[in-house]
Amino acid sequence: MAGDARPPVELDAAIVFAPVGDLVPVALRAVAKAGVVVCAGVYPQADTNPALDDLRHGRLRGAAVIRVGPC
Repeated sequence: MAGDARPPVELDAAIVFAPVGDLVPVALRAVAKAGVVVCAGVYPQADTNPALDDLRHGRLRGAAVIRVGPC
């Protein structure tokens, strides 16, 4: 979902990678009652894309965290 665009159907969940401005209220309106809106910071592309690809292809079980900086 980009900017203030609304999806064609109600969402179960939404991830906002830049929780600033009007994006959070738009995401809240797009998610069904009892849905989840996750507000995440902006992570380096090199770390984020492989994790999202794993999620997309069902290679993750449980929870995943993308952490910036030393562990």
